Amino acid sequence: MSTSSVIGSMQSALNCAGKCDCCQNLQSQINAINARLLNLKGVDENTLKTSLKASLQPDILTAVAAVGVVTANKLQLQIDAAKQKATDAFLQVVENTKKQRLLEIEARGARDTATRAERNAAEYARQMKEAQAEVTQLKGEQAR
Repeated sequence: MSTSSVIGSMQSALNCAGKCDCCQNLQSQINAINARLLNLKGVDENTLKTSLKASLQPDILTAVAAVGVVTANKLQLQIDAAKQKATDAFLQVVENTKKQRLLEIEARGARDTATRAERNAAEYARQMKEAQAEVTQLKGEQAR
């Protein structure tokens, strides 16, 4: 109920038929309230809102920070587990990369060995043909 409606109700009560002492007492109280209302400085709603907002903002920021801390604390185990999984995965990638490089080196070595073996086999085959040709030539000379 607003102040003006209360005063209006009081004023209506004063307009009663009998002017008793209590009505005069009530009228003096109404007059005193009206005088005090006139002396009050006008309230600017925007100023009031700004003032309230400014006074509540530190509390709001504190509450938000507290929620953040509580949430972070609740999530810390999950965060730590995720960090550990990421670290383990990274180390596994590093280990697999090392193994892959070693296998590539071994494969290159095996290829080089196979190539040398092929060259050696070709050389031995050539030498064998030469030796057979010499044997055939010697047999031919002996037979003559």
